[in-house]
Amino acid sequence: MEKGDGLRKIVFSIITVLITQHIATVRAEDETPFDGLYLGGGVGCSTSNSKAKIIPDGESASANTTRPSVILFFGNGRVSNSHRIYFSGEVSVDLALARHKNCSLGDQNMSIRNNGITPSLGFRIGRSSAKELHCMKVGIIHTKVVLINDKESLNVSKLAPIVAYSLERRLRKGYVRFDFTYRMKTKRKNRYYELENGHGFYACLCFSRRIKL
Repeated sequence: MEKGDGLRKIVFSIITVLITQHIATVRAEDETPFDGLYLGGGVGCSTSNSKAKIIPDGESASANTTRPSVILFFGNGRVSNSHRIYFSGEVSVDLALARHKNCSLGDQNMSIRNNGITPSLGFRIGRSSAKELHCMKVGIIHTKVVLINDKESLNVSKLAPIVAYSLERRLRKGYVRFDFTYRMKTKRKNRYYELENGHGFYACLCFSRRIKL
């Protein structure tokens, strides 16, 4: 092997090492504290109004429901390095006690029951800084409310659109996050009754961690 070939190989090896180190440094600098998979949970409170109505005469009864809940969520996000724009997909579930309210509708005694488990799926977009993230989320949530009397039952078990705002802040050992969510109403009817699962509002305070695979 000629000396020129050996020298070129040495120079090529040095350049390769320098380029590899530079790429690794750039990638490390490009990473933000809000990139990657995340898992979290917290506590919150939800409120909604359900309304039942007799179709022939229009008589109605309503049930306002406010209850504490536990929230669990999992997602994956990424920050665009050029504009600090954050994107993520997220699944979550709200766990609360089922609540029911007895009411009189016409000459019948009934019960309006709100189920406690409400899963949701959403897409988040926001803007990040070194320690803070502001996000808007749009998605869908599955809720269920049931009208029960002695003879039959009518339920509204549907997907409803949601819009949410969240503020997330980086801590030394994790992230703290506040969410406020608005859920649109859904309804269903049969020959005798109309049941509406009214507008809902959710507020929660959560803690999360990024997951490194």
